[in-house]
Amino acid sequence: MFVHVIRNLLNVDSFFFQVKLLCTYMEKKGQGAKVQPIKKAKIERLNIGWTNKENKVDCGVYSMRHMECYMGSPDWETGLKLDDNKNLNRLRELYMFALINSDSNEVRDTIMSNINKKE
Repeated sequence: MFVHVIRNLLNVDSFFFQVKLLCTYMEKKGQGAKVQPIKKAKIERLNIGWTNKENKVDCGVYSMRHMECYMGSPDWETGLKLDDNKNLNRLRELYMFALINSDSNEVRDTIMSNINKKE
């Protein structure tokens, strides 16, 4: 079994810590039986073409895109490219729109009211 770690930031050491943090969280939530296979698995960082050293503000956008597109295969396509700000901006807008307009958003009406006041 493999655990594939997907990160846009180029920091080799931290992904082992992330897997450990995930296991600790799962154990606290009563999922200890599911943790053992993860602890025994080979941890492998996937090489992705959009890995960079500088963009620390868009981790949420990258994470959302990874969750949408990753289906377990090391060969996968997200449409992300290194320094592709146009596509990154499009994804920011897409996710922001979805979050604001979600039925689960308890402050949606307040946000929409504030937007309308500014127009």
